[in-house]
Amino acid sequence: MKLYRLYNQTELKPASGLLFLKREDALKYQDLVRWPYANSGRWPLPGGLDIPLDRLELRVEVVDLPGELEKTLALVVMEHEGRLGGAALLPGDCFDPGEWEAFTPEDLAHPVKGPLMEAAGKRLRGGV
Repeated sequence: MKLYRLYNQTELKPASGLLFLKREDALKYQDLVRWPYANSGRWPLPGGLDIPLDRLELRVEVVDLPGELEKTLALVVMEHEGRLGGAALLPGDCFDPGEWEAFTPEDLAHPVKGPLMEAAGKRLRGGV
C-alpha cells in the first residue's frame, strides 16, 4: 500500500506517526504541525534549543506498507506476526500504524464486520 508521511528534514525523523492515504493530505498536515509554534515563530529542538519556524524543513515522503483499506469499517487492515488486525482510519484519511490491534475471534465472527475483515485480509495476502 502506497502511503505518505510528513518527514521532519530538520531533525531527520518523521514529524509524527501518522500515515496518509493521499499526498495532498500529508501536505496539509504541515500547517497543523507548525500551528502550535506560530505565535512564538520558533520551533523547539531537542536539548532546549530552537530555530526560527521558517527554517523548519518538512517534506512528504512515500512509505510502502503491506496493508489494505477497508472503507466500510474505516480500518487499514494489516498483518503482524501472522495475525490479522487493523488500525482505525482517522479524519483526514490517515492512521497510526502503531495503533494496530489484532482482530479478536469475536470480531471475525461478527455477521457484518467479520466477512469484511476476512475479505480485506484475503486481499492483503494476495487473494481475490
